[in-house]
Amino acid sequence: MKTRRYKGTIIGIITVMLLVLLVLAAVALFSVFKTETDIVKKQGYLSVYEKLVDGESINVLLVGDSIAEGAGASTGKSWGKMLPDYIKETYGSECNLTNVSMGGNTSIAGIVREKLLGDEVDYDLAIICYGENDADDENFAPNYEAIIRGLKIQYGNISIISILESSQREYTNKINQIIAIDKFYNIPIADTIKAFDQSGYAYEELVGAPDDFTHPNDIGHQIYLATIGDVIQKEINSKRMYCSLSDKYDDSIYIPADSFRRVDSKTFESKIASTTADIIMLRDYCPGENSVEIIATDKIVAQESFEWNYTFSQAHIYQITDEPVALNGELTITFSTEEIADSFSGIMLTNIQ
Repeated sequence: MKTRRYKGTIIGIITVMLLVLLVLAAVALFSVFKTETDIVKKQGYLSVYEKLVDGESINVLLVGDSIAEGAGASTGKSWGKMLPDYIKETYGSECNLTNVSMGGNTSIAGIVREKLLGDEVDYDLAIICYGENDADDENFAPNYEAIIRGLKIQYGNISIISILESSQREYTNKINQIIAIDKFYNIPIADTIKAFDQSGYAYEELVGAPDDFTHPNDIGHQIYLATIGDVIQKEINSKRMYCSLSDKYDDSIYIPADSFRRVDSKTFESKIASTTADIIMLRDYCPGENSVEIIATDKIVAQESFEWNYTFSQAHIYQITDEPVALNGELTITFSTEEIADSFSGIMLTNIQ
């Protein structure tokens, strides 16, 4: 009986040792083959207008008085309610709209409502609609500008459109202050005073006359929407890049050297998800021969060789590919010397397709 227990103990010890060895082997295998680098294209945008051109979803904030709130319109017929469908039909973009407008309030309400929003939504576009309820005094311009400053401080690259409210009917001192502030901040204007005058309708036909001469009716709200739409399209047309290829760097992805496995003194390997991109190399030019070869799944996608005829090394960042190359599976980078390999900092993928 004692012998059997002894044998059972030995078998148990051997089993535990085998399990430990399997775990160690798995850990070693994981360290040899690093996790595949995911290539997720994340396009950068300078404005809402670039996002609309690409059909990307946008977040829109309306901040204003009763005209922005939708007063005077039938259910679902206010320009704010119709804007998301207009954006979707015109540009293919989903429009997530938040309306914090309050009827009967002045621009001071806009300052507070904007500050109470928090950081849950990153707004791409804000449309400001004030003037009707504000007194024409020394407080209006500072309050209106404060809304603009608050939006820019909180939401960075947010685009802004200012509305000149049709209810003013002429270019009052308040309206001219809005125009001056917008010019200072280079903010486009949706001029519904002009739009109403040039609509072909009498003013009374565009509001709730004879009871309401302030708020636009359904036709008036359609004119607001069309005016805002014209401003958006004009901004899209004017916000083209100076160089049409500049945006190829917007979606760049950096893969540092420590994401690679160093196979030997001169060679690095890494797994990479399938993509097509240009490759930018980060490494030193070292005295003597400088050769680099990049292989993606047994196919050479980039190589270079030249003499660095200096006695010192120098850090360089440069594009090693002439055009986007197909990358998938295993990526292998081999340098001509250990010194160059030691200086390797990583690669950056640009122009991702």
